[in-house]
This record gives sequence, structure tokens and C-alpha cells, in this order.
Amino acid sequence: MRSALFKKQLMEVFSWVFQDNKTGKRRAGKGLLTYILFYALVFGFLGFIFYQVAEMLCEPLISVGLGWFYMTLMGMIGVLMGVFGSVFNTYTSLYQAKDNDLLLAMPIPAGGILSARLLGVYAVGLLYEMLVMIPALIVYFIHADNGVLGILFSVLIPFVLSVFVLTLSCILGWVVAWVSSKLRNQKLITVFLSLGFIAAYYYFYGNAYAMLEKILANPDGVSNKVKGILYPFYHMGLAAEGNALSMLIFVVIMMALFAVVYVVLARSFLRLATTKRGATKVKYVEKISKSASPGRALLRREFRRFLGSTNYMLNCGLG
Repeated sequence: MRSALFKKQLMEVFSWVFQDNKTGKRRAGKGLLTYILFYALVFGFLGFIFYQVAEMLCEPLISVGLGWFYMTLMGMIGVLMGVFGSVFNTYTSLYQAKDNDLLLAMPIPAGGILSARLLGVYAVGLLYEMLVMIPALIVYFIHADNGVLGILFSVLIPFVLSVFVLTLSCILGWVVAWVSSKLRNQKLITVFLSLGFIAAYYYFYGNAYAMLEKILANPDGVSNKVKGILYPFYHMGLAAEGNALSMLIFVVIMMALFAVVYVVLARSFLRLATTKRGATKVKYVEKISKSASPGRALLRREFRRFLGSTNYMLNCGLG
């Protein structure tokens, strides 16, 4: 039963590849191939951007003995990318899934449903995180020589790091669900969060060289701050250099954080799954309806359509 649930959840998460959401029809043949090639091009372009960032950071940091700091920085970027890609999927698949009532009516343990939902969120987060970590590891393997353990731990790190992405996505997804339940226009929260991530990306990209100069000007001071503030990521960096104890510490911390979130979710999943989150109810007040010219009526309708579609607001309103 669990395997069927996992398969169903993964098919639901990646249904956008095989199914046209507008028509509801499955893509096949040239249509499917074109869609896959398009997204391969988009993901390849993003991967190339992060490859350039990794190339800019890796060699200078390794040359001053801070190879672990390079992996720490790229790991943090990977977490941000993973959370950005999976937080909205968490909101829809975990907190607003349309088939919760159907699944709960079947002889399926609530824990099995929750595990399947979390697997889907984990897969999406891992996909987006790998856009950063694969280029980062390629550059790292070119410039660093950390032996068999270093290579093995470096390959395992993205999969463990994605557990942290899952943890953050569950927390932020709950925040998005709570805020959305308080707003009449739930699309606006998606737009504002998307713009926030875009602004953060451009801020980092525009200040990357200045940040690198500060790091290289005082590498010991910066790395000492990271050791204290970002303790798990510090050990992640050491694990990439082949430190077995640091790998164990990193795995234990990541799993412990997820375990806390999982326990909270498991205890409240039934309430979350059966609560219908919607817009704030508005008390009806009788008003006199005013007529409008066809032009004004169409303009008003178009504004409602604009504010009711996240893609419309982002694609046509971002300029």
C-alpha cells in the first residue's frame, strides 16, 4: 500500500510534465518531447549560472585552505533554491490536497498518507537543490582532491541536505497556509513570496564579487563566524573533505530537526487534512447595483482576472 501511495504522489507531483493542465489531456509523442526539451534547456541554463558562481568561489577558497567553506556556501545556496522550488508544492500537496478526504475514507493509516506527501515534497526540493549542487560538485571535484571518503560524502551530502530543505519547506508551507487562510486574495501571497525570492537572488548575484572580495580579504574571520552561526553547515563542509565524524554530526543534526517537525505534523495531520482553509468570510450587505458601460465592465473584469492569476501578475505585471 505504501509503495502505491508513493508512486501515486510522485506521479501527482510531476504530472505537469506528462499532462496539460489547461486541457487535462496527456502529452504524447512530439508534444511530450518538446516539453521535456524545453525544461531541460531551462534547468540547464540555471545549472550553468550556478556553475559560474561555483567556479568563481571554488579555486580561490581552496587555495587558502577553505575548501570546506566553499561547500558550506554552495550548500546554503542549494537550500535556498530547494525551498524556493518546494515551498508552494508543500502548501498545495500537504496542507491543501484535494484528495485527503478520499484517502482518509480508505483503510490507509494517516501516517502512510503523510509519508507519501512528504516524499513528494522531498523529491521536488531535491530536484531544485540539485540545480545548484551538481554544478558545485563538478567544480569541486575538478579543483579538490579529498580521497575516496571525500568523494563518497560529497555525493551523499545533497541527499541529506534535502532533508533540511524538506524541514524548512514544511514550516514555511504551514506559514503560507496560515497567511492564505487570513487573506481574501490568496494569489497575492504567492506573488509577494515569488518577488521576495527574485529580489534575494538579484541581490546575491549583484553583490557576489564584493562578497567574495570580503571573504578572501579576511577568510579566517569569516570562516570563524560561520563555524559558530552555521554549525551544521560547517560540519557539512568538513564532511566533503573526508571527515567521517563531521559527516555523522551533520547527518544526526539534519535528521533530528526533521524528526521534530515530523512528530508535530504526525500529531496534527488529521486536523490539517480535514480543515478547509479558505478566504475570510465576508458578511453580505445589500447594495444598489450600478450599471456601467461595456468598456468599464470589461476593464473591471480584466482587473479581476489579473488579480486572480499568479502567472498573469508575475508574467505581465513584473515589468
